Amino acid sequence: GDARLQSLMDRAVRAARAGEMAMAKLELLSIFMELGRRDFSLTRPVAFLTRTQLELARRAHDEVESALAAPHDARDIASRMGISATTLNGCFAKRYGMTIAAYARRRRMERARELLSAGESVSAAAFEVGYSNPSKFAAAFKRETGVSPSEFRRRA
Repeated sequence: GDARLQSLMDRAVRAARAGEMAMAKLELLSIFMELGRRDFSLTRPVAFLTRTQLELARRAHDEVESALAAPHDARDIASRMGISATTLNGCFAKRYGMTIAAYARRRRMERARELLSAGESVSAAAFEVGYSNPSKFAAAFKRETGVSPSEFRRRA
């Protein structure tokens, strides 16, 4: 999806197909120079998971999605699957980019934003996403979104 890199690669391929190996090598050097100008400090290597690991991550994901308001402790989920919480969280994080707890928290806050945008009260949104204490919900919401639930609701 990067137009500049794609253009350089296309030129290298055309040169190689035309038998112009010196030009193809020059284009490859241009590609490396372009890559050298980029900031890859936040990139993560691709993690390869086995089918079994993918299935474990998917099952945990589906469990969280099926009941956002329920507590989702990785130890409990992993125990039901017959594996360690560390193994499950590792598979989950490689597949979804975060731990089960972080994913559940993010999804709860996404659902809370939907509810607040639809006009639900802060207390109703808190209870809907699994918080029995609206104050704790408000603190978690602000940590996640940067604004309080009431402020978010006013803006929506």
